[in-house]
Amino acid sequence: MADTYDPANDYYSILGLTAPTTTQAVQAAFLRKLEALSPPDESNARQREKLQEAWYHLSDVVRRAAY
Repeated sequence: MADTYDPANDYYSILGLTAPTTTQAVQAAFLRKLEALSPPDESNARQREKLQEAWYHLSDVVRRAAY
C-alpha cells in the first residue's frame, strides 16, 4: 500500500468522495460501498480489496493528511 497519491488508485473516487472530507463521511461512504458489494464473492473480491485499501488510508486523520 502506497502512502502517496496515485491517480490510478484515487481513494477518494473509490469511495465516491471529494477531498477534503471528514472521518464520518469516509466511514459512511465505506459502509455504503461495502453494502453494495454484498455478499462477498469472487466476482467482487478485487473491488472489495480496493475499498479496504481506501478505507485504510482515509479513515485515519494522519494517514489521510499524508495521502
